[in-house]
Amino acid sequence: QIYTSPDYATDSMNAAASIKKYKDADASRIGVWGHSMGGNITLHELVITGQFKAAVVAGGVVGDETEILDWWDKRAKARSITGNDMNTRNRVSRLIEQFGTPKSNPDYWNSIDPTKYISDITTPLLIQFGSLDTAVPPTMQVSFRDRLKNAGKSVEFTEYPGADHNLAPDSYAALSEAVKFFDLYLK
Repeated sequence: QIYTSPDYATDSMNAAASIKKYKDADASRIGVWGHSMGGNITLHELVITGQFKAAVVAGGVVGDETEILDWWDKRAKARSITGNDMNTRNRVSRLIEQFGTPKSNPDYWNSIDPTKYISDITTPLLIQFGSLDTAVPPTMQVSFRDRLKNAGKSVEFTEYPGADHNLAPDSYAALSEAVKFFDLYLK
């Protein structure tokens, strides 16, 4: 996968497995919530395992591999990649050098693209995003929703007009909506 290390999804799924062992937890009612890169991790978890009974993705990096690569290219050209994202950008560059692009080598890119496995998702999903998100393109949320709907998946979708990547100034409303969504499927 090009955006995150596979270790993140592994760590999160291991945490869920540990929660199932906790005596006061109901292993049949575990949800997952991911924001930004965490949305990408959540998407990977949902296509790998059916262990989650509800999922929320907020401002998630949930585009297909072409959308994500285009996003990285725009950020690189704008010189807006900093910090740990520089390591990811370098990994992305090495992958392209090794495997080509999604256009030149679709077999490889489709094999690592979780959006190509949406048919495997069994978990109801809530997608939330701010219309003024400058960190992750809102178009990723829209295309993800469309892919889920086209596959007949259970998906709710909320755009917060005027909100940023962290759903501010509507963070409280978004958190309340997410809690209600989890209550619907986990209580």
